[in-house]
Amino acid sequence: MNNLNYCNFAKTVLMLFVVLCHSAAFYAGNWFTVCPAFETNRVLGTLATWLGTFHVQGFTLISGYIYYYIKNEKKGYQDFRMYISNKFKRLLIPYISISLFWVIPFGFLFYSYGLIDILDNYILGKSPSQLWFLLMLFNVFVIYDIIIERLRGAYQILFIALLFVGGISLGIVFPNVFQILTSMRFILFFYIGYMIRKKYPDLQPDSMLRYGIIFLLLNISFFTLLNFDISDNSIVAKGISLIEKNICDVCGAVMAFLLLSYIASQCRWETSFFRTLSIVSFPIYLFHQQIIYVLLWNFQSLLNPYLMCAINLLGSLLISYSISIILMKHGVTKKIIGIK
Repeated sequence: MNNLNYCNFAKTVLMLFVVLCHSAAFYAGNWFTVCPAFETNRVLGTLATWLGTFHVQGFTLISGYIYYYIKNEKKGYQDFRMYISNKFKRLLIPYISISLFWVIPFGFLFYSYGLIDILDNYILGKSPSQLWFLLMLFNVFVIYDIIIERLRGAYQILFIALLFVGGISLGIVFPNVFQILTSMRFILFFYIGYMIRKKYPDLQPDSMLRYGIIFLLLNISFFTLLNFDISDNSIVAKGISLIEKNICDVCGAVMAFLLLSYIASQCRWETSFFRTLSIVSFPIYLFHQQIIYVLLWNFQSLLNPYLMCAINLLGSLLISYSISIILMKHGVTKKIIGIK
């Protein structure tokens, strides 16, 4: 049971890593581009890119780990209607509510959204800011329960491989409506977490550390390869980079799960503050990005990149934490942010 408690720690930290990633991502030069960058910063840009190899991937892996426990060990998720209703309330209600009352208004402010932009980005879900993750995770839960959970052995692996390749190749031709193509790729991470729980339910801390370090080294190695400045733009070179990127992400997701679980096993983290933080980490994710937009728009030209990154991180955490605590005080607003 301890390993499942560690998951709570790991998921919370990974959500905070997303906020850190977005706090630094502006300095990579390809995030929130409507705000003219006063200067870029290679260190912060690289940090954001590296965090992007495992934060949501690791969260999805842990979701698969927990799904296996509930579905196969606790014999939950047996009523499909209740299962879908639960995931709808947890993921799609916040998607709709936060889109309408938070993300789209900021889109009008910074991106001058028109009706077509709202249709494409949010109603069709092609590019709904940070809320893409909610659509993706809902799709993964549904597809896995309806199809993949019913397959066995090699058929499971083959189907997941086909989905993964299809998610990449179809994206060249088709738009990513409702984040279906992204979901097809992220099912792999969910499956890996599912299989870790199935094969290694009692993974010990020394094994978490040992294998976590191995996957960390693999993740960093492939990340380094990806960041070499190679001028070859041939199809073969692009294909190799794509393979390296996905191996990097898989290693990163496993690394994050193992090392964060190990850290949880070694420290006293189950305090009242952390329990509250673990509950509000999801709404923090929902609100943080637009707060960072406001901070960058007003202060980035005046401050050192490292100081601006720290202000982005602390400011977005404190403000989104405060918003979350206020909304949690009322039944209706709790449902809006996906809290039971």
